[in-house]
Amino acid sequence: MTNAADNLIPSPGVNPYKRQELLFNDDLWRPVVIIGLGGIGSWVAFELAKMGARELWFFDYDSVEVHNTCYSVYGRHQTGSPGKPVKKKVEAMKRFLHRWESYGKFGRDLKIKTFYRAPLPEDIFPKLCIVVVAVDNMDARKEIWEKNVRLNPRVFYLVEARMGAEASMIYTIRPMNDEDERFYSSPSILYPQSQASPGTCAEQSFVYTAAMTGSIITSQIKSILLKEYCWSEIICDLKNMKITTRRLISPA
Repeated sequence: MTNAADNLIPSPGVNPYKRQELLFNDDLWRPVVIIGLGGIGSWVAFELAKMGARELWFFDYDSVEVHNTCYSVYGRHQTGSPGKPVKKKVEAMKRFLHRWESYGKFGRDLKIKTFYRAPLPEDIFPKLCIVVVAVDNMDARKEIWEKNVRLNPRVFYLVEARMGAEASMIYTIRPMNDEDERFYSSPSILYPQSQASPGTCAEQSFVYTAAMTGSIITSQIKSILLKEYCWSEIICDLKNMKITTRRLISPA
């Protein structure tokens, strides 16, 4: 038994990216800013590159450590070696994606900008971008929201995620929408770090939780680009195989 998707499988010698590119054309792409390139952010960057992203901005001041390789796309070779400095996550990810992108005759023109200095500067985002926040601290999430995203006309959508061992929460917000702004600013969603579980998100998670969370974010970005409906809140519980959604929002 076949379906329409089977017709999208490229034949030998045909552009191997064809199946992804049929989702949307170049004119629909917007710059995607990823803040935090750990367990969640690295998977988002990897999947967006495979889907044909044209411009990615990376913000992260941390370096790749051995423990990062347990749940992210980084390999142990990216942690450095004796006599060589440890690589910044943003540079390691940029190098990884460009090496993959430049392979073969179908090399892609993927523009990547990297920033690894804290704090995050104000008004640095490109126009009408999609911002992905994948940091591991609630206070940092709130600071980014208040300082850089909230009521910022440059930010088209915010997609923010957090995760535990086998569960994750993903929020998709229109920063210039009053109802979305009130929903996301609620203390039940942006609570202080003192009320959060100890340890970072990734330290408590399995690699498949990080990969799944990244995939849901990528799917939300696809829906944004194609002007499809999105959910403001998605809670995914892998242990019980249950997905809960809240607040369906219309395309912007």
